[in-house]
Amino acid sequence: QVVSGSVRTYRILRDGRRQVDAFLFAGDYFGWEMGEAHRVTAEAMCDTSVRMIRRGALSDLVARRGDAARAVFHLTAEGLQRSQDHVLMLGRRSAIERVVGLLLDIAQRTRAEAELGCDTYRDYRQASRPTRRAAFSTNGPHPTRS
Repeated sequence: QVVSGSVRTYRILRDGRRQVDAFLFAGDYFGWEMGEAHRVTAEAMCDTSVRMIRRGALSDLVARRGDAARAVFHLTAEGLQRSQDHVLMLGRRSAIERVVGLLLDIAQRTRAEAELGCDTYRDYRQASRPTRRAAFSTNGPHPTRS
């Protein structure tokens, strides 16, 4: 669980690019994996504190306490819903709409303005350079700078 600060999870693609999986903030949980190996890497984006519980200890806890089992189920269902929403968003929106959606999501989840580094923004937007140019261009040529 992220106690304070922020974490991004990502994976490195075969071509060497980084694909951001999620941005996590205080109160968010991560690392729920079924297998022995984690599928994504977690990286602190600033000074961050996290709380960890070993898989075996969590398993023992949910076996003994129904309220803990319900809480884990609720967190798992929330994560699944968030993933489904993310997939739908990527398939139905333009590059600009995806960036706006990301910023609105972060603002809503943190209830504050969020700053992302350029590399994080670049990895997350998942749009080709020509698509971004077309999306950001206005009607007519850009004015020349003197």
